[in-house]
Amino acid sequence: MIFLTSSSSRVQVRAAVQSRRLGHVFAPVWRTASGALFGFRAIMRFPDGTGPSAAAAAAREAGDLAALGELSLLSAMRVSWSLSGGLIVDVWPTEDFLCRVPQATALRKTTDVLAELAITAEVSAGALRHTATHLREQGFALALAGEDTAALCDAAETLRPEVLRLQAPLREGPEATALLSAARKLGALVLGDGVDRPGQVAELRLLGCDLVEGPHLGRPAPAGVWTPARVSLSWPREASL
Repeated sequence: MIFLTSSSSRVQVRAAVQSRRLGHVFAPVWRTASGALFGFRAIMRFPDGTGPSAAAAAAREAGDLAALGELSLLSAMRVSWSLSGGLIVDVWPTEDFLCRVPQATALRKTTDVLAELAITAEVSAGALRHTATHLREQGFALALAGEDTAALCDAAETLRPEVLRLQAPLREGPEATALLSAARKLGALVLGDGVDRPGQVAELRLLGCDLVEGPHLGRPAPAGVWTPARVSLSWPREASL
């Protein structure tokens, strides 16, 4: 997928990288078998509305992709210290990715964090291997996502992630079957994303998804908004087990 980046996006990304300041919002991720909270996904937030995919494209053009990935990971860990459960953060594979976690200030254990790596045409095997190895050395768990199921399953067999994301376009047909089979073989959890209407939680549970997320299950909000009461209201009544 190709994203056209605006000058505004490039300015926002460069300002974030240089200032080391980056905002995030968080969306809940749920366990389908019990309806219990698994944790939260961290989503970058820029003042001009630039989304994570556009930000990554702008950072790639400017040579700042590794720096943006490190900044997103560390910033999300700091801001989310009060949130329950695990944390899922997008990290873009690059051959120069480097992240040193300042344990005294991170406030969240790396073992509670899943760094999600996107398998795309722009990602080389070397970049994926380097980034995954570095993250493992720092104590992070791994999640993998991608729209090319064959490439995703091949990467999963090598990297052995804790979570595989089943994106909405891949829910039907042989792609979903292949991904679910690969996950079961590896002992990985399957995360079904994009739940946007009633009834989809039951459908994804029957399909074999262990985790679910999406706007119907809680829209992204700043960390401070996610009080226990807000979290409990986010899981829809129609999805209760």
